[in-house]
Amino acid sequence: EHLQALQYGPGERYDDHHDAHPRDAAAPWGHRVYTLLAYIAAPAEGGATVFPELGVSVEPRAGTALAWPNVRRTDHPDSPPS
Repeated sequence: EHLQALQYGPGERYDDHHDAHPRDAAAPWGHRVYTLLAYIAAPAEGGATVFPELGVSVEPRAGTALAWPNVRRTDHPDSPPS
């Protein structure tokens, strides 16, 4: 997938979603394999990144980053066999 840059304004948010979709496998760029979320500035309130299925919530801190895989090793065609 192509590089994306986002900036959230007050009250903006992403609803719960998955970053990998079966249709992406056929696209020339393939699945989004990893996400790197950099916190350039921390908001006065809110702004947590939440992983509901894991029960994890990460509060933003300026100058930090959060990275996670979006597909399992077996979902990615370039992964070695397990």
